[in-house]
Amino acid sequence: MNPATRFALIFAAQFAAFGVMMPFLPPLLLARGLTPADLGTVLAAGSALKLLAGPAGGRLADWLGDPRLVLICCTSAAALCAAGFGLAGGFWGLLVVNLALAVALAVAGREVTLWARDAGHVAAMAEGRSNAARLEGVMFPASLNVTGDLRDVANAEAVLLA
Repeated sequence: MNPATRFALIFAAQFAAFGVMMPFLPPLLLARGLTPADLGTVLAAGSALKLLAGPAGGRLADWLGDPRLVLICCTSAAALCAAGFGLAGGFWGLLVVNLALAVALAVAGREVTLWARDAGHVAAMAEGRSNAARLEGVMFPASLNVTGDLRDVANAEAVLLA
């Protein structure tokens, strides 16, 4: 099997697992003892940490000279962290598991496509690299693509609806 096919299979497996898990994560965390405010904090902290971990993982791969090793380690760590949601309880335990998962996924190199139906809103987000209308002051990472074309979503490896 050639390296591109192996990479595609690893990436597809990661996204398939993440895509299946994501819709069930908020109810699971609430059932494990989080309040709605705690849930927001845990999920937002993970998203914020991904912004820092992605570039750090890229630098680590460059420094080691072996991006494959970093990808394998982070994909394995993401699987272990996802399993940690079943073991951890309470705010601090679930926060630590979610932050570890966020770092592992960010370093593993996920690319995200944000779709919106309003062409003007898409153009403003793409040009400003942010969603100033709803998330003032939050800049999009370089790995986030903005589109109004559903074909871009149809070609995605995984789709999360919120």
